[in-house]
Amino acid sequence: MVKNYNTNMEELTKIEKRVLIYLIAHGLSEPITAVSKKLRIKTSTLSYILKKMESRGWIKGYRYRLNPLAFGYSYPFWFFVKARHHKDMHLLDDAILNHPEVYSTNRITGPYDIAFLAFFRNQYESADFMNRLVEDTSKYMRRIYSYPVLSLEKFHNIEIRNRNQVKLDKRSIMIINYLMENPVSNVSKIASDLGLHRDTVSKRLKWMKDNQVIIKRSVVLDKRITPQLGLAIRSILFLNVEPSIRKKALTTARREGFVHEMFLLGSRFDSLLLTRADSVDCLYSNIQNLFSKGIAVATETSIVFYFKEKDSPIHFLNDS
Repeated sequence: MVKNYNTNMEELTKIEKRVLIYLIAHGLSEPITAVSKKLRIKTSTLSYILKKMESRGWIKGYRYRLNPLAFGYSYPFWFFVKARHHKDMHLLDDAILNHPEVYSTNRITGPYDIAFLAFFRNQYESADFMNRLVEDTSKYMRRIYSYPVLSLEKFHNIEIRNRNQVKLDKRSIMIINYLMENPVSNVSKIASDLGLHRDTVSKRLKWMKDNQVIIKRSVVLDKRITPQLGLAIRSILFLNVEPSIRKKALTTARREGFVHEMFLLGSRFDSLLLTRADSVDCLYSNIQNLFSKGIAVATETSIVFYFKEKDSPIHFLNDS
């Protein structure tokens, strides 16, 4: 992880904003030379900007994002929880996230207090999880509602093409484990530390990225900087579409820039969207945009005011 220095947050320049917005959307998985070409700036300029933002703690570090479906966890569920007492919310949140199947938790507004995402290999695992969760959190949790996910369409702002399990050999697992602990290492460093040939590491990394085993290398930002990037408001949006144009409508919704993640549901809603916006007004403008384009016929929204996620999905790796 990059060191974090306690400095006052400065106003970002236009080019710094452009770099960060690109990195949030696409990550920093490619060489700096390739990223600089896409941003149409000099490689030396991009390198300077990254070093500046890292040294000032604006970029706190990097994190590799994996595709759970590629590891055989093809049964995602969204769960919504009502707490017994708000004074115990942090205990409930921690107890939920402590379960290895849970990917992230969100404190939300509305009739429920916590929404969380979990991944399973089959329906039996999801049923066993529910039993364990209720047993572990009964004194904190009043009720829970589950939404089975039919299809993971977009994850960490990347459209998911590969929804099938991928066969990974021991060397590939070694490389992934290494990247989870050392996300800033280059190919030569990985090869040297693992005792592998550089070409072996390079080919396996390319294969895993092409097959969306690795989705991207994300930047971890200081939360104080997100308002300058139009990302101050995170929300969970349930969406229903017109049945006659369902496929087209959901495809259009997935490609909206403010939609960070998208899950097709097997419930009374067609999909669940994780969205980002500059403000509450901007959030509802985005929702109105869905109606004006004929995408949405009904929505329900909860604003996320705090969320947690695991630093690395050890659960997926240990079972591979």
